[in-house]
Amino acid sequence: MRWLNRSLNRRQAVKLNISGHVQAVGYRNWLVMKAKKHNLSGWVKNVYDLSVEALLVGDIDDINEVIKACYQGPRNAKVEKIVTEEMPPDRSIDFIIKY
Repeated sequence: MRWLNRSLNRRQAVKLNISGHVQAVGYRNWLVMKAKKHNLSGWVKNVYDLSVEALLVGDIDDINEVIKACYQGPRNAKVEKIVTEEMPPDRSIDFIIKY
């Protein structure tokens, strides 16, 4: 049981706001694949100001790897800025696209 508790303590959450040319380029689907590859849960969605918002929940090392990849994004994306905000981890168990 101790191992499980130690694992849960490493669970972190970071909210991202990704701006630039990030809509209509497959950014949300790309981020779903990246997050699942790194065993993260949470969500991603388009925002009315043409940015993309995401919540990454999981091990902080995996979160940091995905954030690094977000600066590149999918092939046709042009990321200008990523704003991060630490959040309390939620109870999500999958990574989904929110509409």
